[in-house]
Amino acid sequence: MDRKIVSKIVKASGVSSGEMILIHFWGEDADKEIANNFMTAVAETGATPVLLQQSRSVNRDIFLTAKESCYNEQYFDLFPWRTKPGEQFILKLSTLTAQNTSRFCCILRTGR
Repeated sequence: MDRKIVSKIVKASGVSSGEMILIHFWGEDADKEIANNFMTAVAETGATPVLLQQSRSVNRDIFLTAKESCYNEQYFDLFPWRTKPGEQFILKLSTLTAQNTSRFCCILRTGR
C-alpha cells in the first residue's frame, strides 16, 4: 500500500496529536513495510504509534516451544483484544499478498 494512501487513511480516521495509537499488524517481516507506513503516518499527526506484530511463522515457532505458564491472564491483559471504556476502534484493513496469505493491519485509538 502506497505511503501517501496510508497517510490519507490515517488522517481520515481522525487520529490527532497526543493520542497513543496501537497498530496491530498480522503479517510476516517481508510485508512489514505497510505497518511501518502506518507508524510514520500516525507520527506525522503528532500521535504516538505503538506496533504489535503477529507473524504466522514466528508464532508457530513460539507456540511449539512455549510452556503453558508463558501465556497466563497477565499476558492477555497487556493487549486490547477488545476496546475498553475510553478507547475507540478506528480502522481495520486486510489485504491479500501474491501468495494469497492475508496481511492485516488495524489501528486502535487508546485515548489521550
